[in-house]
Amino acid sequence: MTALIGQRLGHYRILDKLGAGGMGEVYLAEDTTLHRRVALKILPPELAASPERLDRFKLEARNLAALDHPNIVTIHSVERAAGVDFLTMAYVEGTTLGELIPEGGLPVESCLKLALSLADGLRAAHEGGIVHRDLKPGNVMVDSTGRLRILDFGLAKLQAPLTSPISSELGTETMSPVMTREGSILGTYPYMSPEQAEGKPTDRRSDLFSFGVVLYEMTTGERPFQGETPVALISSILKDRPRPLVELRLEVPARLREIIERCLEKDPAARFQSADALREALADLQRQVASGEVSRRTQGPPGAKQGLVLSALEASERSPMTRRHYRIAAGAALLAILVIASLAVLTFVRRARAETDRQAVVAEVEDLVDQGRFVDVWRVGGAALERWPHEPQLEHAIRTTSHLVTIATEPPGAAVAFRAYEDISGEWLSLGTTPLKSVRAPLGQLRWRITKEGFEPLEARLEVGAPAAAAGRPDVDAQPIRLRPVGSEPARMVFVPGGRQDGVELTDYWIDQTEVTNQEFKDFIDRGGYEDAQFWTHLARERPQVLGSAGAGGTFRDRTGRPGPSTWELGSYPEGQDEYPVGGVSWYEAVAYCQSKGKRLPTVFHWRKAFGASFFVEVLTAGNFAGRGSEATTRLKEVGPYGTYGMAGNVKEWVWNEFEDQRYILGGAWNEPVYMAIYDDVRPPLHRAEMHGFRCVKESTPSEAIAYAPYGTGLQPARDFTKEKPVRAAEFEIFRGFYSYDRAPLDPRIERIEEAEHWRRERVSFAAAYGGERVLANILLPRNTAPPYQTVIWFPGSYALDLKSSDGDLVFSYYFDFLPRSGRALVYPVYKGTYERQAPSSGMSQWRDLVVQWSKDLGRTIDYLESRSDFNRDKLAYYGFSMGANDALPTLALEPRLKAAILLAGGLSGDVRPPEIDPLNFAPRIEVPVLLLAGRNDFYFPVETSQVPLYNLLGTPAAHKRHVVFEGAGHVPPRIELIREILDWLDRFLGPVEVGVTRGRLRQDE
Repeated sequence: MTALIGQRLGHYRILDKLGAGGMGEVYLAEDTTLHRRVALKILPPELAASPERLDRFKLEARNLAALDHPNIVTIHSVERAAGVDFLTMAYVEGTTLGELIPEGGLPVESCLKLALSLADGLRAAHEGGIVHRDLKPGNVMVDSTGRLRILDFGLAKLQAPLTSPISSELGTETMSPVMTREGSILGTYPYMSPEQAEGKPTDRRSDLFSFGVVLYEMTTGERPFQGETPVALISSILKDRPRPLVELRLEVPARLREIIERCLEKDPAARFQSADALREALADLQRQVASGEVSRRTQGPPGAKQGLVLSALEASERSPMTRRHYRIAAGAALLAILVIASLAVLTFVRRARAETDRQAVVAEVEDLVDQGRFVDVWRVGGAALERWPHEPQLEHAIRTTSHLVTIATEPPGAAVAFRAYEDISGEWLSLGTTPLKSVRAPLGQLRWRITKEGFEPLEARLEVGAPAAAAGRPDVDAQPIRLRPVGSEPARMVFVPGGRQDGVELTDYWIDQTEVTNQEFKDFIDRGGYEDAQFWTHLARERPQVLGSAGAGGTFRDRTGRPGPSTWELGSYPEGQDEYPVGGVSWYEAVAYCQSKGKRLPTVFHWRKAFGASFFVEVLTAGNFAGRGSEATTRLKEVGPYGTYGMAGNVKEWVWNEFEDQRYILGGAWNEPVYMAIYDDVRPPLHRAEMHGFRCVKESTPSEAIAYAPYGTGLQPARDFTKEKPVRAAEFEIFRGFYSYDRAPLDPRIERIEEAEHWRRERVSFAAAYGGERVLANILLPRNTAPPYQTVIWFPGSYALDLKSSDGDLVFSYYFDFLPRSGRALVYPVYKGTYERQAPSSGMSQWRDLVVQWSKDLGRTIDYLESRSDFNRDKLAYYGFSMGANDALPTLALEPRLKAAILLAGGLSGDVRPPEIDPLNFAPRIEVPVLLLAGRNDFYFPVETSQVPLYNLLGTPAAHKRHVVFEGAGHVPPRIELIREILDWLDRFLGPVEVGVTRGRLRQDE
């Protein structure tokens, strides 16, 4: 099954193997549709042949899908692709509970905190009628935030839910006899209940016994039942009493011992009868510990030290000594007492100071954990452990925010250091010298440096992880990183080892460290590169009519008609931009340049191998997607796993492969949303947009990758919207009811106000229409006009689903910041599932919930605007980008208070949606004036199969809708051209805005 790594199952790309068990193998994968990481649990083919095991595998999916609780892993879907059965789950990056438990057990406070979360998850499962039957530390994951989640319900069984009437026999089963027959021992031996071990019917109380075993191990570091063989272990479970906790750990509160002992009763009737009762007992104990009612430590008997001294004096009185001897002895004893007392006071002061220092460091480390600063946790916590070895809170903090990595180099003996990925100029922290095996390093993306005298230094985003043994695989050495002797690499290139990439075998190769620069391309032109026919064979063969008698120099000209890229003037680039990436070049110019250097364009496979697995937040923070233009290659911050820079953002990069007479161009550009860093994209090979650049590769020996010129495996199948019909009015009215909400009080708050050059930014919040939540919104109020304002409400693209904050610089503001400058207010709500309001969105049922909540969030936003006198309630417009111009179309169709709409980079998606959220059913109900802006070469919303069907389906009168297709543009049209279209549209349907009016005083209620 490890051959799956690098392959695709449906729309999932397999990245790594996470583990394996009797019920399947678990892989880390990328969902290429929703662009997030998931875990795939795959049933091996030999087990799929067993109807019973296949039934149990599907049972796990059904059981988990019925649960929605923060302490239970979320399952998204059950699927089958390429003959493989698998289920998709939320990917939980963290550490198993078993790996967290140190020798001697966890601190009492940590035990109680984790036990309460475990009991919460178990209670939710039991209330849903599900018994886990395989509860153990290995099936409990703790993520980097300390959140606990129960995994692996593969051996679960169904019972009547606690909320339904059941008989007094707690174990009443509603399962198939095949899955629960007597005599079938299911589970993991050390954690089985007695009834499980005997193969008898089990109920919820069996999980409570296993809970007790886990809690005993958390508290002591040991399992309560021991045995050299499975038979001996089962015998111990059935007959033995666990070793008393007081013998293993004195400071454990008596009440905690009672809870554990009750869970471990052999007779189910003597245990807690529900997870709820168990949770209440734990919560009560936690309150007592926190308040000091229960001591966490055991004190010695009062006066112990004094008793030792008095015993010595009494003994001296009974000895045959003279009075003088007695006085001498008494004086010596008194002196000894004074010395002991002085030493005790000094020791007490030193210990008090040390304890104060320890508590301060522990508090600092825990605060760093809360902030997600795992590199600082490793640095501060590691130094503190040298002073206080085995300090449990520090050890726990480091364990939960780090993982074991193995790094080897050829040759060995290289120094390895790291720093936080976003910390471009921070301190390098030494990890050691290679080979490093099972060494702890912080979780998350890191910037690594490997140095050895006589070899080229390597600074990269190494893709290192847990060693094979930690993932349940045979312990093998990690593939060594090959260091290159000084001077052995081609100039300005980095080495990438060969291997399989997306099913294609690559040989070793070098790739340009950065995109080709203006200066390098100018040298190519000055050397006669445009006139040398040997570099233009592809153009001569594929577009002979383009290549005239003047050669390529007569074909490819700059703004002033001189040979050169389309962005240059007078045959050269702007002064001071030597090291900026060349832009405005066609695919043919990129091919010719690479050939002139004895290189060639990378294939999709070479490019993706060098780019590595994507890490979305780091790409956002380090890649150039700022919307202000390209950056010099010397100032780029985003580094790849082999030392490349700028593959995410800056300029898009031409690659070799073709699709329907177009060529792939990857990595995204400075004016695009961040998800374009990992999206496929294509352009006509003659297009020369300012953000079109490239880099080259040089292979040691040719690989099979070049044979894969036609490439289209990442494409989504298109729906034929000419054959699909929207639902009828009666059905649509049923759907409308899903989106309705009560107009409850808003409870509005202004969270913060900031002043900027062109606008005043308010960050506000108000009550949502569901779940007691609050909606955040950013409002940009124009400075150059007076209220009441015309208002445009923004809906972002899918990048907002992955980003954690809408604060600070507004993401993608490049495409809406012109609105407040034009005199209109811009409102940017934080819709459910985006930014600070993250929510699961992989499963279709969860996606349906989000779309409904988006509609309610938009409605509440307009409710809020109507509550204020400085907004004109009759002049509201909607502005949606990508996701906001596709998935969010129901929100536009169902909001009658909007007077106009702008859809940027939108269309109808090829994905099949449930009818109650399918844009196909909502587009005909959109009747406001609509401006649809999109690129001719949009790879995701093609003109004929996506954009045109949406435009035709709109219920807007023909005179009030407009479809503008920008020639040469892809997913994101050029900014200046779309600004003109948007402002003209708003002037037409909301009315012109009188600008130049200074904004008046702040509202009185501010």
